[in-house]
Amino acid sequence: MNEAAALGKAIRDGTVASGAILIEATVHSDGSASGPTVVVEQPDAIRLIVEIKPRVIYLFEQPFDLMEEIETPQEELESIGADSPSDGLKSVRRRFAGYEGQVSAAIAAFMIDGILHTVVSTAGWYDEFGSAIEAIVAAAREDAAANRFSERSAQAQKVGRKAALLARHPSFNYGRVSFDKRMMLAEALFEDCDQGELSEITRRAEHLFWLEQSGFQRGMFWRARTMQLRELLGGCGRRLHHHVCGAERMISRHASNHAIRCGLQQLQIRHHVSEGI
Repeated sequence: MNEAAALGKAIRDGTVASGAILIEATVHSDGSASGPTVVVEQPDAIRLIVEIKPRVIYLFEQPFDLMEEIETPQEELESIGADSPSDGLKSVRRRFAGYEGQVSAAIAAFMIDGILHTVVSTAGWYDEFGSAIEAIVAAAREDAAANRFSERSAQAQKVGRKAALLARHPSFNYGRVSFDKRMMLAEALFEDCDQGELSEITRRAEHLFWLEQSGFQRGMFWRARTMQLRELLGGCGRRLHHHVCGAERMISRHASNHAIRCGLQQLQIRHHVSEGI
């Protein structure tokens, strides 16, 4: 069912039944109008027209122009840089070519007691057309974003490799150094790079050089943390041994319960295991 065409027919029938005047036009508003407006559903609009009988009704029925509808998404796909932008729209054109010239949307407006009432309806197939176009454009945006991310990652790796070479060059820290001198060295080493890339390579090389000169070594933090944990476990083990021995002396003085002594033996065993760790 074509909902847009159905609205247009219902508006015409209601207009005839009410004796109102039908004007096929579009109501525009530039935002400066002071009068109130309201959007109503199709059944309510028909009931108002039949019962209130507004004297003037405005109706606009939009015919479906496939080429015009596809023109804007085609331009957007081209601006995104999508691969073969026309290919993604070919299936959509074939699918909806049969609706060419049909009413895709209908808009009606009329005044009642100084209030502008509007009602809008779109054909179901026109909504499907819009969803298909949006899906193609969204997929193209995602692909473009993924490509940009891959390009940035590849560029970052390229800069990193060249910065490492620059930082290890004997002339990098020769004499009175400055960023300009180091960038001149980078320009001599990497003639295929532009000024922006050379600046980025030089800046990254300075960071790498500082990191190396600071004595930083990968894994040093975790080795230090491991030693701290071992010392902590050793201290806990010594405290556990002290408490176990004290409890054993106290119990040996006041009791000879076999179950308690077995429990103390288990604690000692666990203590020795922790010391082994």
